[in-house]
Amino acid sequence: MASGTALIYDEEMTTHKLLWSDPVCDIEVPERLSSSYEQLKRYHLVERCVRVPVREGSEEEILLVHRSESYFHHRQGHNPTIPKQGEQHTESSDSSWIQP
Repeated sequence: MASGTALIYDEEMTTHKLLWSDPVCDIEVPERLSSSYEQLKRYHLVERCVRVPVREGSEEEILLVHRSESYFHHRQGHNPTIPKQGEQHTESSDSSWIQP
C-alpha cells in the first residue's frame, strides 16, 4: 500500500456552486478549490502525492461523519437542487453542503 499525502481531486468538483445566498458559505466557491490545486501544481507537489480516485461515498462512510437523520432526509426525496429545499436542509444539518 502506498503511503504519503493523499490527493483527491477531480475537475468535476469545480462545477458546484451555492444556489442561494448564505454569508457563512460565501467562501465556498469553485475557485477556492481550483486555485489551491493550481498552487499544488505550480510547486510540483501534485506528483509527490498519492492520487486517490474520486468516487461516491458509501452510505456506511457518510454515516461515519454525518447524522443519520440528515442523510436519510436527503435520501427520502428531499431535493437539494431546488434552492429553497437545499437552503433549508443546509441550515438545519450538520456540516453538509448539498449541491446538485
